[in-house]
Parts: sequence; structure tokens; C-alpha cells
Amino acid sequence: MAVTIYAYSLSEAQLLELDDESAISLLRRFNVTERFIKRFFAFLAHAIFNVPIEELSACAMLRFHKVLTGTSLMKIGFANCGLGDLYTPAEGVLKDLGVTVRLRTKAVSLLGSERQCDGVELESGEVLRPRVGVVMTLPAFTMDTLLRKEWLASPSILAATQLKPCAYIAVYFWFDKKLTDKDFWARTFSEDSLTCDWYDFSNIYAGWEGKPSFIGVNLIDTNSRSVGKLTDEEVLDGCFKELCEYLPGAREAKILHTQVTRVPCAIHRPVVGTERARLPPGRSDFVKGLFFAGDWTATELPYCMESAANAGLFAQRVFWKQRLLRVLRRRDLLGCVSQSQAST
Repeated sequence: MAVTIYAYSLSEAQLLELDDESAISLLRRFNVTERFIKRFFAFLAHAIFNVPIEELSACAMLRFHKVLTGTSLMKIGFANCGLGDLYTPAEGVLKDLGVTVRLRTKAVSLLGSERQCDGVELESGEVLRPRVGVVMTLPAFTMDTLLRKEWLASPSILAATQLKPCAYIAVYFWFDKKLTDKDFWARTFSEDSLTCDWYDFSNIYAGWEGKPSFIGVNLIDTNSRSVGKLTDEEVLDGCFKELCEYLPGAREAKILHTQVTRVPCAIHRPVVGTERARLPPGRSDFVKGLFFAGDWTATELPYCMESAANAGLFAQRVFWKQRLLRVLRRRDLLGCVSQSQAST
């Protein structure tokens, strides 16, 4: 209770002052019992923030704790299709708006001067010139491969490029029969475990009612844990054993297919010192014509799809505000010219 009251007493600026302290250190300062730390906060650190509680920023934890405890009604939503299918319609929407969509097109560098971004060079050698600016939505730790070296003179931009990725191993099992009617479930996590939260997509996807179980799980932060060194076969074997703890009937079912996908960066690791490194979404204060968006920007949310969507929305508003200002300035200038001509 004391931690919750303390969290609500803090402003965003005061929260950021706690970024240099670990979550477990703060909890122990407030005499939270080790049992409750292990049963609740350590689980929260792994499942939501994807890092051990010993490394998690106290700022990140308290900010989310305020959101969690301040919600009177809990609703958990899932996309009723795969994420790839979820974003596919966006291409048609953009094209209908007159946007040119280029798939499988690699950018090799951003162009400009010491304090100006005015273009993007593609792998083919083609240069794209924007009317307002360039929006950087890549993971922060990859940005330095595209940004000009002069722009890294900004301490805030440099700090953002030093955020570290949290890797996943995504594991999927296709069974020959239905094993559960649950959408998802979670097991108590320990460092010796492979998995935490599980999903049966046959109970989530629209139109899949009655289909055999299609179950998935993510192994989290695998670059920083020994599980990342396991072979695909060892991963499948270990995950299946942990699945059978909740669904013993899986032993009697036939596995039709499996898949192991190694994801180099699901989110960035929100460890001590990283909350201050999150750049504000929108226009860069250091480089004119450069905009930032992504779940890693300072949206006051954990790294997640909601954070990415909010960052994109905010950057879009700033982007269009800049464009509108340019149009209004041009009209004012034309108006001044017209008045001058009329007076002569």
C-alpha cells in the first residue's frame, strides 16, 4: 500500500528521478516483503517489462503500477488474426490516400547537414526528398546505422541509440485436437523456467471456433539468459514439458507441426537509466526535419503496441502541424507580395 500511495504522489519529473534506482531496491526501501516481491513484482517485471526485477528501472515500474492500480475495469483484448494480417489492410488505406507504399525497400542512410535532415538514401542509390521531414520508427538501437554522425553530438539522441534490445524466442505447437477453452494463461516465473504466459490462438482468432489447439509462447530476454543458448530442439522439448504442467492432456495429443522463431528485438530492455533515454515522440529539437516515433519513445507507457500507436499518433499530429504552418506562412508571404504589388 505504501508503494502505491508513493507512486500516486509523484509527478512525471519526480518519477524520472527514480530512473537511477532499481525496482527491487525501491521495494525493499518500502519494506515490501520478499515473498510479495517474488510472487507479484518479479512476475510483473518479467511478464510486462521482460527484464529481471534486479535490473528494472524503478521509474518504469512505478509508472506502470500507477496505470495498473488506477484502472477500475480490466479488459484484455487480442487481435483476432496474426499481427501480419492485422497490418496488411493498412497498405490499402495508405494507397487510397495517395501514399506510395514501398515494400522490401532498404534505407541505407539519412541525408542532410549538421542540424538538418532532408532526405533518405535507399540501397538502390535512389534518394527520397520529403516535403516536411523524415519519421524514424526503427528500433532505437539500430538508428546509429542511418543517422549522420553529427547528429549523435546530441546527448539525447546518442543515449537513445544505446538502448539495448530484448530478444525473444517464439514457439508454436499445432495439435490434432482441442486441449483447452482458455484464451491464455500464465505460470509462475522463475529464472530456471523457460516460459511464462501462453496463448491458444484457436480460442482467439475469429472463425477458429472448434479447431484444434494452436498454442504459442514466448521465451523472454533470451540474449541475457542461458535459454538463449539452447538449440531449437532443446527449446521445443523444454517448452512442451512446461506446457504439460498446465495441460497434462497435451501428452496424449499428437503434435502436427512446430515452429521456433528467434526475434532479435521485441522491445528495448527498460533497465536502470533507460527511462531518461527515451526521446519525446515527434519532432527532434536537435535536427530539423527529423521526427521520432516508436514504442521506445517517451509516451509514459511501457514498451508495447499501445506505446507505439500513441507515439505514431503524436508524431503525426506534430508532422501535420509543421506542414500546416508551412502552408500558412506561404499564404502570408503571397498575401504580402500581392499587397505590395497592389500598392505600387
